[in-house]
Amino acid sequence: MLDCSVAISWCFADETNAEAEAILAGLATDRAVVPSIWFLEIANVLLVAERRQRITESDTLDGRLAAAAKRCGVSLKQVGREGAGGFI
Repeated sequence: MLDCSVAISWCFADETNAEAEAILAGLATDRAVVPSIWFLEIANVLLVAERRQRITESDTLDGRLAAAAKRCGVSLKQVGREGAGGFI
């Protein structure tokens, strides 16, 4: 399961590491599965980064994270309590 912190590290040169880069390279042939809250986590981190002027909106939309998501076809995985039904 792809964690938000790993995916976000692809957007910021000062936050990336060898493990995150290896995961990104693996997405060329593997498919990423993320929890349903992942998109909200990503959006929040990117919004805060824009507000702090670490990135611009075009960086967010056209950056490495967007490219990786398009390339690997990120899919949702249901998370939450057993038997809750639906996505949380």
